[in-house]
Amino acid sequence: VLIDDGWLDADYKKQVLKGLDAAADKFPGGLGACVSKLKKEYGIRQVGVWHAVMGYWNGLEPGSPAREALQEGSRILEDGRIVPDAEAGKAFRFYDTWHDYLRNICDIDFVKVDGQSAVSLFYAGRKEYGRASGEIQKGLNASAALHFDNQIINCMGMASEDMWNRPSSAVSRSSDDFVPDVPHGFREHAIQNGYNSLLQGQFFWGDWDMFWSDHEENWQNSILRAVSGGPVYTSDKVGRTDGKFIMPLLKKDGRVIRCEEVGMPTLDSLFENPVDTTHVLKLFNRYRDSYVIAAFNINKEDQACEGSVSLADLPGLDGGTRILYSYRERKAVRLEAGKDYSFRLEPNDGELFLLLPDKEFTVLGILEKYIGAGCVETVREGKEKTTVILSEGGTFGFLSGRKPTAVMYDGVKAETEGKETEGSGSSLYQVRDPFGESDKEGRIVEIIW
Repeated sequence: VLIDDGWLDADYKKQVLKGLDAAADKFPGGLGACVSKLKKEYGIRQVGVWHAVMGYWNGLEPGSPAREALQEGSRILEDGRIVPDAEAGKAFRFYDTWHDYLRNICDIDFVKVDGQSAVSLFYAGRKEYGRASGEIQKGLNASAALHFDNQIINCMGMASEDMWNRPSSAVSRSSDDFVPDVPHGFREHAIQNGYNSLLQGQFFWGDWDMFWSDHEENWQNSILRAVSGGPVYTSDKVGRTDGKFIMPLLKKDGRVIRCEEVGMPTLDSLFENPVDTTHVLKLFNRYRDSYVIAAFNINKEDQACEGSVSLADLPGLDGGTRILYSYRERKAVRLEAGKDYSFRLEPNDGELFLLLPDKEFTVLGILEKYIGAGCVETVREGKEKTTVILSEGGTFGFLSGRKPTAVMYDGVKAETEGKETEGSGSSLYQVRDPFGESDKEGRIVEIIW
């Protein structure tokens, strides 16, 4: 759980921080009591908080408990604003004092630090941007490393003086905010995250921001996160969560099935404008020995778009063969070099594809998940039997050139359906979980040849 902007003891009109703990009118027992309840009563393992890089948007309130506590690490600017000092040692004292309180008194596990590129605005004319940001980043990162084991999400810090100067951070926002009330806000969100990752992805894993699972663009937002490689979080209103657009991203224990690199535009999307044309925006990432491709129709005229997937779309794949799997259609097609798979997307729609190794036997995993292989723990192949250990149940999928004689799901013979893979001698097999929606976490599938 991340407790976002609004929890702070601050003057929200002047936008200055008054105290290190939470606002008493919102958190009568203090921040620590809220965190304790989340962890003990609701089983939340980690709780983080948002704060601005300056403390709050305009720094600290003069004469406040926050100003007194953070005095050694702060500086009064000529216009009277009180902000972290742009000298690494003093900046560290600013964040170290606050983070020590958050960690040891309130039991906070991580922080999201916003407004980072505002350092150049606060220190304009007083210090070079690169030096000011570099010094504050050193102090902030050192404190986050000390108190939160580097568990920090950097936010609104995409300026070059921020990107180049973080000594230990791993995650940074790569777009403007998710804007649920702006019609077709997804278009800008997808473009910013995808194309910004070409540069920022060389430095950090991207935080592609939150989304609402019950929003009209929930399908597009959900599969966008599947390919991002970064954290996944929602800001649903209470009682408005739609699990259909969250659970395909996760294992049952809450762990994200996360791609291993940073989501990037495919090669054929690099120099096309998918808003002003009917070109389909495609973003890709890698998971183990497979690739994940999310495709979107974000044409501003609401026209249907014709798209295609080929091996030439991905760097280094223009050769050999792969099996393409369509998530929604549950359809498999063999892709050769020089060939492509064509598809059609209606306005404001999207689709998710997997590019899998073209082998005699390939496990897709749990087909209800966007990346089903994320639920595969172990595969033991044999001449007469192949055993697959899964983290949880669901429809199990695999590709095979051999037809199985039977499939056992936790010792029970399971209903199995085979469908030929286009252009290949193999078939896509779907094995129905005979135990349905049971809460049992582990599953053992035995494929008898």
